[in-house]
Amino acid sequence: MLIGYITAITGDPTLSEDVFQEVSIVVLDKHAQLTSSEGFKPWARTIARFQALKAVARRRAGPIMLRGDIVDLLDTSWSALDEDPAALADQERMAALRSCLTRITPRARRLVEMRYFENLPGARIAELLGKPLNTIYVAISRIHRALGECVRGELQRQGDGRGE
Repeated sequence: MLIGYITAITGDPTLSEDVFQEVSIVVLDKHAQLTSSEGFKPWARTIARFQALKAVARRRAGPIMLRGDIVDLLDTSWSALDEDPAALADQERMAALRSCLTRITPRARRLVEMRYFENLPGARIAELLGKPLNTIYVAISRIHRALGECVRGELQRQGDGRGE
């Protein structure tokens, strides 16, 4: 979850891995400052936030992916995850979906982006791609089915990995 949080700030999975390593070192160096184990997650997330923002500033290769006020909202959402097991399950499903999205074809990913990230209706997608509307609907339906199967498989593997 912490790597996902860092990636949301940096926008770069590779940079996020580096930042996570830095966060781990800081946590190990400063763990004596923590007064109770209940505050560990927010404390570690705060360290991750500062390390991620520093890494993005050092890099200067691209813009910061999220403004500070957006990161504050993200912190609030992540705090809820610390306290709500159902939210954690939702987070696991989202992580599985993100993983599965990396495995679909570029053409399928573009359709997903147009439909769900750009919020374009099917008719507009068909128009932009010069395809019949039914072709777009069939393609999106197949993508849904494939992603659903992939997510179920990912969650099953995660459950098997935890001894469930």
